[in-house]
Amino acid sequence: MRRIGYDESLWRRVDLSSKSLGKGALGVILGQRKVQTLRMSKTAIATPPIGDKFSYAFPEPHISRLKHLDLTMANINCASLEVVLKTTRYLEKLCIEGLAINEQCLLAISQNRDLDTLNMGCCTGPVSYEGMKAIVDRCPKLTDVNFGWLEIDQGTMDMLCQKRFRKLERLNIAGYRELITDGHISLLTTNCTQLKELDVSEAGKITPLVSSDNFKALQFLKLNVILRVSPQSSSVWATLWKAYRLQDATASSLVPISSWKRSSPLASSSS
Repeated sequence: MRRIGYDESLWRRVDLSSKSLGKGALGVILGQRKVQTLRMSKTAIATPPIGDKFSYAFPEPHISRLKHLDLTMANINCASLEVVLKTTRYLEKLCIEGLAINEQCLLAISQNRDLDTLNMGCCTGPVSYEGMKAIVDRCPKLTDVNFGWLEIDQGTMDMLCQKRFRKLERLNIAGYRELITDGHISLLTTNCTQLKELDVSEAGKITPLVSSDNFKALQFLKLNVILRVSPQSSSVWATLWKAYRLQDATASSLVPISSWKRSSPLASSSS
């Protein structure tokens, strides 16, 4: 049984979703079992998550082998999350949706330079400019990002939209009714030319006049509850979407459904 318990080939992927972990248990899983893919969605993680005797034989002290980590809606406090994230350097995919975070958590995430997928949607706690800038500057391989519904300020939003993401294909920046304007969308078209999916739901300051030919790859667009779009402007959006060759779009709040079906070239594909 001991050989089974310490056989690394049997512990590469571990699913502990909806389980409860005692004090220090996570340190055993990461250090002695050397897990690479760990799912702990809705898992209750006791404090401290990693005990004092936590040590690694590879690749260096106190750095785990984790490549994929899912902590969606886990029951873990901010300090413990910071401890866990500081053990990572080789993450490729990370989900911390719905968790409490701080600047140290963001800086720890930024140490994972191979990160391509990051879901921080609905995280709570002030999100610092410095922490977010560290992530986008140090993680050049990002292709799928969810920054929706965070507690960020105007300066941070400006910085995110000004950043050139050469590989970004999916971006969620929903939930910012007052922060996102036509200018931000124009910046995204210039800086994210590989973007295939964009979610700007709740962006109340966007007008139907924003357009660009730079969204060459865009296929899916979500912009429901765009407050400044009226039924009279539906033809503008119809032209915009035709130019973008979109495969799908969520726009139920732009105009009344009956009016939209008469005017939009997407009506037949969405029904």
